[in-house]
Amino acid sequence: MVEKLKSSLINMSKGVITPVIVILIFSLTIGLFLSLTLLVVSIEEGTGNLSESAMSMTWAVFIFAQGVGLTFGNCILTIIPLGLTFLLISTLVCLIRRIKGGNIAYFTGLVVWAAINAILSQNTHVTLLDSTFIVACKSSCVYLISLLIAVFPSSSLFVSAKQRYKQICPEYIQKNIRITKRTAVILFGLYAFVALITVVVWACTNFGYVNSYFNKLGMQNGSRILTTIACLVWLPNVAIWALSWICGSGFNIGSVAQFTLTVSQRKSLPPIPVFGIFPDAVIDVVHRTVFYSIVPTLCFIVMLVALLHKSGCGLRIKNIIDKTERESFMLNAIEAATDSVGVSALITIMWTVVFSIANGSLGECRLSYIGVDIIESTRAVGHLTLYASAVALVISIFSILLICGARYCLNLIAASKSNKPVKFAELIENKASNKNNQPLPLKKAAPRTVSSKAKRK
Repeated sequence: MVEKLKSSLINMSKGVITPVIVILIFSLTIGLFLSLTLLVVSIEEGTGNLSESAMSMTWAVFIFAQGVGLTFGNCILTIIPLGLTFLLISTLVCLIRRIKGGNIAYFTGLVVWAAINAILSQNTHVTLLDSTFIVACKSSCVYLISLLIAVFPSSSLFVSAKQRYKQICPEYIQKNIRITKRTAVILFGLYAFVALITVVVWACTNFGYVNSYFNKLGMQNGSRILTTIACLVWLPNVAIWALSWICGSGFNIGSVAQFTLTVSQRKSLPPIPVFGIFPDAVIDVVHRTVFYSIVPTLCFIVMLVALLHKSGCGLRIKNIIDKTERESFMLNAIEAATDSVGVSALITIMWTVVFSIANGSLGECRLSYIGVDIIESTRAVGHLTLYASAVALVISIFSILLICGARYCLNLIAASKSNKPVKFAELIENKASNKNNQPLPLKKAAPRTVSSKAKRK
């Protein structure tokens, strides 16, 4: 009994340690950065000591990273900084895995995390859009997501479910699901990489706009550097918008600005430095076509590898005359088509979720909605993926059949030149058995018989 009570207390202490350490790390990092930023701004702009409000803003930013909007006068900020959110979840996942505990530890950590966030929401001078109860619910969701990522893959429930899945599901279905999942993850990573590269290109080519916005705001060098670093927490949001832009859908800054491959309206754009990197319209048709073809080209290459590689679908046929091989090839082609559709569906679902969390508002009227049109952007990404997958599948099947047909014709020509009616299947078998490339054995001619009339003579 004593040992059980001692183990429970240890697990409860582990559950308390995890959220406390994470909050201390983030509070210290964000607090120091905000103090430095406010100090530099107050010195360069000649205002009062703004660093006194650094602690209050630290709590507000910490809660803001968990999905709670902020209000600064008439400005309503609900664009969640996904960079800070991902960093927060990653830290929680690492600590939960490091400080191992049982169910008591996980439940205690959830309660402590929600309680601390509720207390912090009452100790900030920044107005929050949500009540204390909603703040606790949103923070609990963040902790549960981290707990799911950290614990569920190694839990007994997941292991038993995986074993049951292997027992019930046939091997060929498991293989197709594995191919679909792996290909979709690779494509998702490539799309994200393309989006980040696009943002870097924007920042390099539109540096002049950013500088003009800094000049309009009258910011000095120190304020510019620290503001730029602070804007990096919204880098994933801008990268998500960039993917929508490069796929042809684009994004809007409220009702004052619109950015697509063919349209760029920035005249009424507020002088916020991060808005300066947004791109101009691509006037040249060739350049626009190149931008628009990046995503489907990557998808086409990945799908070709997935369809033709041995670890993937392994589409191939050696003997087109053999009925068994023809049936096997047809089944492989059907499975490959199913995998292509599955990859497109997974990509569409994943980017729908990502697009939905990247948007927000920066005001009440003209800037009430900033980001992408979720339906249009999802449709653009999903259609490009589906078209590229279909083209890769058709080209793979056509190329395999063309090569096999050409091989069959060459073998027929070789057989006709040798004046020997050899079947194509026999040629394949003899070629496989004759490894040293020795000439095929010739049939012995039948001995000639002497007729009866010749014998009489």
